[in-house]
Parts: sequence; structure tokens; C-alpha cells
Amino acid sequence: DLAVRKGQKDKVGAWVFPPDARHPGRLTRFASRLAGQGIEVQVLDAPVSTGGKWTDARTGESQKLDLRPGTLLVSLDQPSGYLARVLLDPHVPMSDEFFREEREYMEKGKGSRLYDTTAWSLPLLRGVPAYWSGQKPKGQWTVWAPEVKSDAAPMDLAGAN
Repeated sequence: DLAVRKGQKDKVGAWVFPPDARHPGRLTRFASRLAGQGIEVQVLDAPVSTGGKWTDARTGESQKLDLRPGTLLVSLDQPSGYLARVLLDPHVPMSDEFFREEREYMEKGKGSRLYDTTAWSLPLLRGVPAYWSGQKPKGQWTVWAPEVKSDAAPMDLAGAN
């Protein structure tokens, strides 16, 4: 699949989303939203030091990360890799030609075709810490699945009501 191959060799190959103690529910809702779109999300089971450089989606600064259990991973070498990239990336490259056309639109009073990145970058929109790198981090990762909570009364298996 083309998306899988591109995700394996692109400069952005994986995203990680560490837990944020100040907003514990955000990461679960974020993962649920991604998984609901068919994007595979994985969760870290044991601590790991990434060793490589990870770019902060908010600041663009690179750093090493020590990841805690509960960190989410979205690898772009998956069939939904293109969709994941569009939903996660805070920067969408635009050509010089696009900017020339944009200027013409503005000068003719047709308005702008540009949008604020927080309108399409889910980590920025949802306030989720996000970092990207060219490679997946090592570690014990499992496929994320939502917790199923049941408020129903337990069934009486003996048949008594």
C-alpha cells in the first residue's frame, strides 16, 4: 500500500502523545476520535527513552523524550497513514503558486483560502501534547482500545429475579 510505504520513509513517520496529568481525559477522547476514523492507535505498556529527536508540534523544537506508560503512538506506516498525517500535522506545505493565487484572490476581494492550523490539527485543537519523528520509538506497544464501562445491573445467572 502506498500510504504504508510513504510512512516508512517520510520525514514524519510517527507521532507520540504523552499523558498530561493536568488533563487526564483528553488523551482517551483524542484516541477515540482517531480510532473512530479508522486510524490505528497504539498505547505504551512500559516506560521507554526514545533516544532520537522528537519535534514538538506546538513549538517546532526538537528534544529527546522519556515516554511513560499510557503514551499513545500513531505510526504513519498504516493504511490510514495519509488521513492521520492530515489530521495531526500542524503545518501543511503550500507552493509558491498557491501563494501567488492567494494574493490575487485577496486583491480581487474574493477573500482568503487559508485557515488557522488549529482548525485542522487535532492535537492543537484538543490541547494534546504531540511530538513527531521519522521513526517509531522502541517499546512495548499494544493496539489501543477504548475502555468499556457498563452501568447495567449484573445479570442473575441462577435465573432468580
